[in-house]
Amino acid sequence: MGRRRAGGGDQTTYLETEPVRNLFQPEPRGVRAPRPTLRFAGPRVEVEKAHSDRSAGRCRPLVLFFDLVFILTLLRLGQALVDQLSWTGVLETLILLLAAFSIWTFTASVCDTFDPSRPVIELFIFGTMIGALVMAVAIPGAFGERGVLFAATYVALHIGRDLLLLVILRGHNAQAAVVQGLLWFGASAVPWIVGAFTRGPVRPALWAFAILLEYAIARLRFPVPRRGRIQPKDFPPAGEHLGERYRQLFTVALGEVFLAAGIAHGLGDFEAYSNVAFAVTFISTVLIWRIYIYRAGALLEAAVFRAYEPIRISRSVSRAHAIMVAGVLTVSVGGKLVISHPVEHTRPAWISVILGGPVLFLLGRVVLERAVGGRFHATRLVAVVVLAALAPVLLYLPPLVAASAAAAVLGGVTVTDTIRI
Repeated sequence: MGRRRAGGGDQTTYLETEPVRNLFQPEPRGVRAPRPTLRFAGPRVEVEKAHSDRSAGRCRPLVLFFDLVFILTLLRLGQALVDQLSWTGVLETLILLLAAFSIWTFTASVCDTFDPSRPVIELFIFGTMIGALVMAVAIPGAFGERGVLFAATYVALHIGRDLLLLVILRGHNAQAAVVQGLLWFGASAVPWIVGAFTRGPVRPALWAFAILLEYAIARLRFPVPRRGRIQPKDFPPAGEHLGERYRQLFTVALGEVFLAAGIAHGLGDFEAYSNVAFAVTFISTVLIWRIYIYRAGALLEAAVFRAYEPIRISRSVSRAHAIMVAGVLTVSVGGKLVISHPVEHTRPAWISVILGGPVLFLLGRVVLERAVGGRFHATRLVAVVVLAALAPVLLYLPPLVAASAAAAVLGGVTVTDTIRI
């Protein structure tokens, strides 16, 4: 354990004890407390020894509490897509989903780097929850009268987080990395805010540019002239927490499917076809969970821990979950349509979401497998091809038949996974 003498006396201050708390405690009179530094032990960043020893059991309830906010976000996104099931609606929903996923990703990074049981981090998480709820409330009118509310909240969450980190990390080398992120989020705030005050196609165009810029710059690790990129050693991914956090988020997304299906079914007349559609939606969701958890979903921590470049796997895992969450959201929309219109004429837009949800999920699952194991099982791509081939035929059949066919394909993938075990 490293230590440093404070002042000129015999008092010794240990750097690894409670640096986050020391940052917010007044310094003793006549003694200048040393600036603690980030320690790197094992696969994760540790700001304090207590975090590595005890936080695994304490941070989960608060982190789960934070994730629950995104049930409302996904529910509102799904309803917005149902209300405007068109290419424009798909684009707008994708922009809002990527914005919500960005907030979740960076908040999860803070929770992995710092001890969430600390009061300042707890307040940060609660503040982010409030902001995420405001964003969810603004989603139905984000491209209308609530655009300023959505954009201002989104920008405030990103910039506010980085400003807080500047305070927490004052005196640390990692503070420079936060500054680089703050500069880029300040730049992307311009199209977000300007777009909020525009009308028509200009707003989605500006917001699409802003969100794509943020994702591209994050992938490039926030490069700044003369400073270069943020180095992976500044904030290495937490292997033992990465898998848990993403599994938790994916479980929350699946919970939204159950919630949306239950609401849609409860608003109906409990007719026989609707009951069957509800059962098919439930079975499809269970199959998606089973396919997700098979091997790659259960081996995330070990893969990141053993990787030569953990940051690269971390980015691939994040990208895979963004695709899979988008697929689950689409499955939720398809389930609501099937439950509400089980035997009506199938429209092209309906078949796109009924089959498109499983396709997106399976493609994201392929990305996850390649990130974790370096290879993937061909049955996922075979299932994607089968679903695409069935689309023209299922246009002439009721939505319930299309949903049942998608569930059958997912069941086939599950059976092949079970045989491999």
